[in-house]
Amino acid sequence: IGLKKKDGIKEQEDHLAFELECKAYLCNEMMKQLKNQKYEDVKNLIEKQRTFLTKHLLKWLPSFFQRLNKVSKTDFYKAIGVITFELVKIDSSLLKNKFLMI
Repeated sequence: IGLKKKDGIKEQEDHLAFELECKAYLCNEMMKQLKNQKYEDVKNLIEKQRTFLTKHLLKWLPSFFQRLNKVSKTDFYKAIGVITFELVKIDSSLLKNKFLMI
């Protein structure tokens, strides 16, 4: 993707917040290109999002949230985990939609 961590950020690059920020970056870039009617760039960014989800994020996210559910002492973190995981799955499903084939 080409993103780099800003100086002073203490979280590791594999921290979930950083991973989701990468996904948000791809979404924002896609929307900019769509607004500018650069459809080939939109198509490439959709493919980058699919690849990021299927070959990276969804490879470890299920086990991460299973562990989070086991070790969380409060329902708050369990709920955040469920919501986040479900939203990532929905996003992945939407990106597989044939209507996104530009």
